[in-house]
Amino acid sequence: MAAARTRRRKEPRSPAGTSDARSVIERLLRSPEPSIRWKTRVHVLGEDRDSKAIRELEEKIRTSPRVRALLSRRNELGRPGTARKVYYKWQGVHWVLSSLADLGYPRGDKALHPIRDRIFECWLKRNYFREFVARTEAEAYRHEGVPVMRGRARRCASQQGNALRFLTDLELADGRADSLVERLLRWQWPDGGWNCDRHPEADTSSFMETLLPMLGLAAHARDHPSAGLSGAIDRASEVFLRRRLFRRVTNGAIIHADFVTLHYPRYWHYDILGGLTAMARL
Repeated sequence: MAAARTRRRKEPRSPAGTSDARSVIERLLRSPEPSIRWKTRVHVLGEDRDSKAIRELEEKIRTSPRVRALLSRRNELGRPGTARKVYYKWQGVHWVLSSLADLGYPRGDKALHPIRDRIFECWLKRNYFREFVARTEAEAYRHEGVPVMRGRARRCASQQGNALRFLTDLELADGRADSLVERLLRWQWPDGGWNCDRHPEADTSSFMETLLPMLGLAAHARDHPSAGLSGAIDRASEVFLRRRLFRRVTNGAIIHADFVTLHYPRYWHYDILGGLTAMARL
């Protein structure tokens, strides 16, 4: 990935382009939605999250109608024995914390620990440590655990990867995060990514299953740097860079129309803006 970065050249900005960008930024800073102002100030203007001004803005995010709605059922969603499980699309507590991390919710909120614990319990179940060899798609679905087909673990790693990402970003992660990291590294495919495709012939990583594990490992590596993590992150990034974020290696065609259509929230899906944002945060 470092080699890819060195090939990029910064093109000079025209005065008109600079003026247009300032106009857009000024409009975003006037938004009544505090999370939009936060994203602009932190991700675009580079303001320090530890500054007094940004911390005050994050408190406004905490009490915003959007966040109150997300947390309104936190004592029900994900609770053992309820119909709405942790991963219930798109209202389970997995998605609630994923959204909070994206919206700029204050870090280290101990009130979220019960939700955090349910998420760890969900994604560190025994099944995810139980692997079995499968030769056919039918065999892969026949047993509980993680099927390994032709040497590749067929696992929806976006689930553990996203949990690692948002729990780390929200400063809710504890020692259990190491187990998420260990699983992701074990499941990584030879080409650098991940895939849950249970067709035996599938041998190429999925954009959707690779983006969030890559971001989760990158978030973890900021506080726990290691050569192993750096190598895994670089290999994952090459899955996207080899394809210029949205094009096929073979003929340069757009991989999927959805990849050039913007989405929000993206959840576990992929588009080029998500790819660009991810590369900027590695």
